[in-house]
Amino acid sequence: MNCPKCKNAALKKKEFSSPYFCPECGGLWLESKFIDRLSEISDHTLKSNEYPDHDSKTGLCPQGHGILTRAKVNDDDQPFYLERCSKCYGIWFDKGEWQKVAENHFQENLFQIWSLSWQREQRKNRKQAEMIELLKEKLSPELYNDIVNLAERINQHPERHKALTLLNEKLNKKSC
Repeated sequence: MNCPKCKNAALKKKEFSSPYFCPECGGLWLESKFIDRLSEISDHTLKSNEYPDHDSKTGLCPQGHGILTRAKVNDDDQPFYLERCSKCYGIWFDKGEWQKVAENHFQENLFQIWSLSWQREQRKNRKQAEMIELLKEKLSPELYNDIVNLAERINQHPERHKALTLLNEKLNKKSC
């Protein structure tokens, strides 16, 4: 089996029951039979990706099943793509991606990454985080936090509607 990204580099194993890895780029091929043992797999490629162009393209399944399907994973530091074979369900991790998956606790539901609902939820979360950052920039982090805390207190109060009326009056410069 050859590396999906390096093409001519043969994948190797450290031991019989471990995933394949590429000695050139440090990528990791996780066969579907290892999926239920994800917590046991230690990534020997903990350093950052030294081949940034590898994530810009997909590769071929090392087991000969054709082109791998990509799924975008939004990490706090930088988004990246995982590739999976649609026939054997093997997954390719470029160097350092397994660590990112583990750090974000995505390994519990690894196959969901390729679902439309998971991708949609990731986009929604990313847009919400961007909106919060924009509001903090425009209002100031202190004012943003004050408003969020006030909203939480008002929502928990049994006379919520009266508090909202008072707030609306104050915002419209009316006196009570």
